[in-house]
Amino acid sequence: MNRLHTFFLTTFFFFCFSASPILSQPNIPDLDSIEKASLERDWLVLLHYQTSKWKKKHKSLADGPSFFLSADGLTNPTSELKAHLDLLQKPKEELIKMECKFPARFHWIRKRFGFPVDPTWEEQCPKWPEFKNQMRAKSVSVIFASFHPEHPASLFGHTMLKFNEEKPNGVVSEDLILNYAATVPGNIDPISFVIYGLAGGFHGSFEIQKYLYKIHEYNEFENRNLWEFKLNLNQEEVDQLTRHLWEMSQNHFDYYFLDENCSFRILTLLEVARPRLKLTDRISVMLLPTESLKILSNQTGLIEQIQFRPSIIERYRHKYGYLTSSEKTILDKMVDGNMDSAFELDSDRRTLLFDIYIDHLVIHKIKAYGKMEIKDQQLYAEADQKRGDIQVLNSLPDYFQIDKLSNPLLSHAPSQVTVAHGNSTNGGYSEIQYRPVLRDFTDSYLGYSPYNQISFLRMNARFYEDTKQTVIQEFHVLEMSSLNPIGQKIWKPSWRLDLGVKSLYTEKNYIKPITEYYGYASGGYGVAWEPFYPFFRYQFVMFSFLDLRVDQSPIWGSGYRLGGVSSTGLLIRIYESVGLIFSGDYRSYFAGDRGNFPELVSQINWTLLENVSLELKYKQIQTKELDWNEYQAGLKIFF
Repeated sequence: MNRLHTFFLTTFFFFCFSASPILSQPNIPDLDSIEKASLERDWLVLLHYQTSKWKKKHKSLADGPSFFLSADGLTNPTSELKAHLDLLQKPKEELIKMECKFPARFHWIRKRFGFPVDPTWEEQCPKWPEFKNQMRAKSVSVIFASFHPEHPASLFGHTMLKFNEEKPNGVVSEDLILNYAATVPGNIDPISFVIYGLAGGFHGSFEIQKYLYKIHEYNEFENRNLWEFKLNLNQEEVDQLTRHLWEMSQNHFDYYFLDENCSFRILTLLEVARPRLKLTDRISVMLLPTESLKILSNQTGLIEQIQFRPSIIERYRHKYGYLTSSEKTILDKMVDGNMDSAFELDSDRRTLLFDIYIDHLVIHKIKAYGKMEIKDQQLYAEADQKRGDIQVLNSLPDYFQIDKLSNPLLSHAPSQVTVAHGNSTNGGYSEIQYRPVLRDFTDSYLGYSPYNQISFLRMNARFYEDTKQTVIQEFHVLEMSSLNPIGQKIWKPSWRLDLGVKSLYTEKNYIKPITEYYGYASGGYGVAWEPFYPFFRYQFVMFSFLDLRVDQSPIWGSGYRLGGVSSTGLLIRIYESVGLIFSGDYRSYFAGDRGNFPELVSQINWTLLENVSLELKYKQIQTKELDWNEYQAGLKIFF
């Protein structure tokens, strides 16, 4: 009996030990279950799969081959998921290596299929613990940096992702920014810059920096407003987002200015954190940063808090408008070196003067040198010590009520179509204009800079009733104007640029059809002034420009004409709904095909609804050979 008992025990233990390697293997799901799971949104967003609208097939937007484990992983989410699941049957060292490389994917796989979590991979993953500790955050915010008029790459603004530690009193010293931008060669010319940007010729790259550095770069050096939109992601969602950022080091994306840009990448990252958001499904043709913020705001309860950080010039102009005439005189003395002249004021107003002096010092020194020299840093430290407790400024009524009309959520849609009818010296006509982006001076400036005009790839076509001909009247490749009002001890030139093609119908009258065009490039500097600042800020702006212009076409014997353009104008805004601009240009060509073209333009825009406005135009060119007039009324629709 004892022998029989011993035999059964021995057999039992032998079976257990021999079977233990098999029993320890995870229970890999069948192919049907894998296929079903691979089409779930949680998996699709992790691999950045998009579905073709026509063929209903998946393809990842990731452009790095090392981002996939399966040979056909780029287009086959099922094959890619199976390749990941197969690793669970491999030796532990091989599994840990892949889990270290793609922690977000394996975190989802273990949770989705009920596999136990193995925390030992973190200990054996080089640099991951350091990255995880660096990215520690309790919440996430989207940061919007407004358009920077001196840098074409910031044409439409910029969005970034901020990781908040949420320290007391709003301290952001350790908060990090995730920045995604195109890697652009330093010596690229403007035309190639536009072509490569539209065609995806640049690689996009992620960069992590301290938020304090970005505040200095954008707020002070580049004079850009910053808007922070705090999101209500929970801790598990923030952690999954962090895991996925680690995975991004294995990949790159091609950068497209109009769709797969900084804003698009941020939306895809937020979809990884919370897949049910479906943010990128709401994109039609292109995605500008302001529109991505509207997509976020349309998600119920997603934006938890909004914070505004005005640029240093915005803050300075606001404070300067708060000064009395005698205090402005004292500020002049302080700038000239007599800092102690402020001590004749009471403590609150003295603190105000030193605060404005510091802003003035930073604005002018950074603008001149890109940084503050040692002697300027010493002046800064001295003024900061004499300024005293800045909290006393809270007692001044309306002191911190800086205008927040630049909130991007208030902006009209970026694209615009205008349907118009008019009459000119060439006869009656009907016109349709298409402008992919962005705005002109008379459009509503809510959500935008009131001092900038940007038109990209703007084209208008006309059908002339007398000649029965349809003409591409004008095509502006790029048209930009930036007004920098002088005053408040700030002197910065305004500038403008215009590149495009025009029909001769824009400056001559014909009685028969023509198809003659000329290309042109014009640009120069000027001065702007707000005579009633600060009472009617943005509402009344005078400006004047002096440009160099060159036109080229075989229609002239010389093939070109070279000259200058002098302009003077007035921009008037009535509230935020009515904009008027009156300008006079004098084009004078002194080389090539010579001639003079004095031109008068009047334009009125009345915003009827958020994305609908009425536009009236009058244009006149009068020379010895030509008396040309044009009247037009049109309806503008933004989308």
